[in-house]
Amino acid sequence: MSLLKIDHITKQFGGLTAVSDFYLELEKGELVGLIPIASAETSSPLMALSALP
Repeated sequence: MSLLKIDHITKQFGGLTAVSDFYLELEKGELVGLIPIASAETSSPLMALSALP
């Protein structure tokens, strides 16, 4: 059983698709790091997750 599962996340800014069909599944004990292209910005997948209810 997954501790966290993210499936089919897409993030667009106007006509630009920043993330398309993002998938992530974590099991207990696994670690993951998301590194943005520009170190001063938050990554788009993290921004999309923070907007979830």
